Amino acid sequence: MNRRAILGGLGTLGTTGLAGCVRFPAPSWSEHASPAETVSLNAQDAVPDRYDVQIEVEVVQSEFTDDSPAVIRVATTNHGDPVKLSIGTGWCSIFNRRKGGSDDPPGLWLHRPGYQGISRKDGRWVADRPPGEPRGFPDVGCTMWAYREGQSVSSAYEVWDDYRKRGYLVPGTYRWEETVRVSDVASNSDSGEESFEWGFSLRLES
Repeated sequence: MNRRAILGGLGTLGTTGLAGCVRFPAPSWSEHASPAETVSLNAQDAVPDRYDVQIEVEVVQSEFTDDSPAVIRVATTNHGDPVKLSIGTGWCSIFNRRKGGSDDPPGLWLHRPGYQGISRKDGRWVADRPPGEPRGFPDVGCTMWAYREGQSVSSAYEVWDDYRKRGYLVPGTYRWEETVRVSDVASNSDSGEESFEWGFSLRLES
């Protein structure tokens, strides 16, 4: 199947309420394929209504340029009573450390802007590391983050290629998914914890 046919079919999925079980065709890798030039939001899941929490993705910069990769922002807002979530700030943001890689399919990585642990390779937005080199991450523990009513926390991410996968910014649709934990602000244990799955997908096009 050619890339245009794949992207054309994906266009009917819309941009909200995508179920986590949907799988996308793997991007077609080729030595001669042109890398993607733009990023757009393909779809994002809705948080179950019972939690009064909203998680939204915004494309801040859609183009890959010589000076900057594409950039997205993920904002989490509590619209109900105070609540604890597993999404905080800094290293405890929703797609931190090992969670930065796209899940379906692998091939992209979300990095926090200004992260000093990587260097750019040959003017491309990919880490200058051999494909076989393992990743290393700071060993930082994350606790539940208490949100006041109406409080919003956002995290920006640069969209990079994954240096451990073939190809470079291969056009296609990529999905990230994460488990979000929820508990009452008065709870000091995991006994009252609940959770839900939340994710989104980006479309890369040349």
